[in-house]
Amino acid sequence: MLSTGRYLRPTYKLLSTDYKRSCIRSSWYHRLHTTRNPTQTAMVTDPLEHFDTPNSRIDSVHDTLFEDTTTTLDPFNSFEELDTSLLSKQQKTSDKHDKILNFSDLRQQIYQDILHPEESKGVQSTDLPALNQILKGHRQGELTIVTGTTGGGKTTVMSQLSLDYCKSGVPTLWGSFEILNQRLAKKMLYQFAEKDLSLYPEELDHWGNEFEKLPLYFLKFFSSTAIDDVLEASQHAVDKHGVQHIILDNLQFMLSQQGRSSLDRWELQDYAVHQLRRFATKQNVHISLVVHPRKDPGEQMDINSVFGSAKVTQEADNVIILQKHGLGGLQYLDVKKNRYDGTTGVIPYKFDRESLKIRSCTEDEVKQASKGLNHRSSQSSVQTVTSNYRSRSFSHSS
Repeated sequence: MLSTGRYLRPTYKLLSTDYKRSCIRSSWYHRLHTTRNPTQTAMVTDPLEHFDTPNSRIDSVHDTLFEDTTTTLDPFNSFEELDTSLLSKQQKTSDKHDKILNFSDLRQQIYQDILHPEESKGVQSTDLPALNQILKGHRQGELTIVTGTTGGGKTTVMSQLSLDYCKSGVPTLWGSFEILNQRLAKKMLYQFAEKDLSLYPEELDHWGNEFEKLPLYFLKFFSSTAIDDVLEASQHAVDKHGVQHIILDNLQFMLSQQGRSSLDRWELQDYAVHQLRRFATKQNVHISLVVHPRKDPGEQMDINSVFGSAKVTQEADNVIILQKHGLGGLQYLDVKKNRYDGTTGVIPYKFDRESLKIRSCTEDEVKQASKGLNHRSSQSSVQTVTSNYRSRSFSHSS
């Protein structure tokens, strides 16, 4: 046993010495290369010259191996840490939040609106100049709610207005959830030609070719459709075709049979309106949303007659109601909300069956309608509209 121990002991010493030699060289190399003083000449000696014998003291080796180097600083790392600290402090004081603006961020846009007000008003309507006097124009980034009684001409008016803006160069996307696309396109083709083309079959190709040149597109949806699917397709139209005006006709048909209870349907409608409002703002497009009124709205509707919660009209920039009563039998567009400048007013109109378009009534037509009225309140309404025609204004500021 003793002889075995004697043989093992030198082997242990030999292994320990080799290990210590490698570690000491590593420590010596580190100290040599972390010394950055160009004015001194280094005297390099072998640090192992004191440990050539295997019987050297382990304590001496330990002291050399585990020499305290915690106070040794790398000046390059120190300056780098200092620069990083200073930069982080500067960033905290100078960086702007991407959701916070100051006047300098808005200055040019405000100046543009002041110096060139016509540009900020938007695209003007050619078919209904009176609408320009109230709404001032068709602007991107807005949500317009259109309502009216069943059969009151909502789709007819919206197809005419959208076609009017489309002819002025506004790329348009139609989403018809109540009427098939071919029926809607047929109506718009008649409106484009301003005549019943069934009476002029020889002109079909001509007007068809011209109509096809318009930047007009149709969503391939019908009846119940998830709002997320509608927005996904609309996003593609915006990205691919540069669409700036989206018409959805109508909200109730689009969301039909998607809620289990009345409460679910109301929440679903609020969610859809919120998503449409967000999409219009984020994508900078104008969305015209047709919404049915509540049941039995009465002879004359107001902004509370729009079906659904108050969120529908609160989210909207414009609210337009197609009225049938109140002006001696004349139908009229009643602008109840205009967030652009607060101007509201009415536009009496008549429907032309051949062209399937509406036109503003003349002052004489409004006067003629007032003759047969016996009701004092209705008579007062017509007199107000008549005076507006006389002053070449259809609106009043709220």
